[in-house]
Amino acid sequence: MKVRNSLILSLLFSATAIFSTFSTTAQFKVETFGSFKKMGAQPDLPADFKTTFQPKSQVYILFSFPATPSDYEAECYWIDNGQEKMRGSAVFKSYEKGGKTLKYHQGLGMMYDEGQYKVIVKDSKKNVVAETTFTVAGAAPTSSVLPKATIILCEDTDDNLKPIKPVVNGTINKGDGINFLAKLDKGIGARFFIWSIYQVNENGEEIPWKDWQVDVANEKYVNFATDSKTYFTNPGKYVVYMLPQNATNTGTTIGSHDKYYGKASFVVK
Repeated sequence: MKVRNSLILSLLFSATAIFSTFSTTAQFKVETFGSFKKMGAQPDLPADFKTTFQPKSQVYILFSFPATPSDYEAECYWIDNGQEKMRGSAVFKSYEKGGKTLKYHQGLGMMYDEGQYKVIVKDSKKNVVAETTFTVAGAAPTSSVLPKATIILCEDTDDNLKPIKPVVNGTINKGDGINFLAKLDKGIGARFFIWSIYQVNENGEEIPWKDWQVDVANEKYVNFATDSKTYFTNPGKYVVYMLPQNATNTGTTIGSHDKYYGKASFVVK
């Protein structure tokens, strides 16, 4: 579905986008801000521009780009010990023409875990045309303070999040679908977490197979279940992790995480 000035918000920018057009000199720019200024009957305007945020506070991102028909891609990286690790991306398609600069921002904002982040914008030729960094300050969570989760494999869960037909002996049949149920020892205390599944190769290495992020409705919740089955068509050993949002190697490198809520190993025969 096409939207005037832009298309496709995904992963990093999963929230609703708000669009505005400004008649200014065309330029590329990306900025971060923390709130909006009320303008009465007019759309709210970005305010409180800054590059340092408190943990669990809203981080909004404002993009400015020339009104020329082209594709732009934004990428967000978490900086871990000098290494840039992808956290999400979005693609923009501009259909406007003229000498204006189009501006739009992520409408609902996102919460980021503690750390340093970098946002870059690339044009259709993959040239970097704008970038910025921002920091979420605060103590980083460690495995010793994360809630501990027991992961249960089951056919389904009931309305009270109790397992229906739990998997016996950690073994499922090829082609079967299963759900994952996590039971924490206390409230999760986070807005997001990640289910991440790895297949274990003959060397014991955990190779990324599938992962997805979950939006937590209430940080006091202690039980979480997948809302659809995951099907396994290839025999072998697997491990599923329930990870904090800032897990460093989700979907990109070998697993063996040292910081997680819980994990469970199983075999597909």
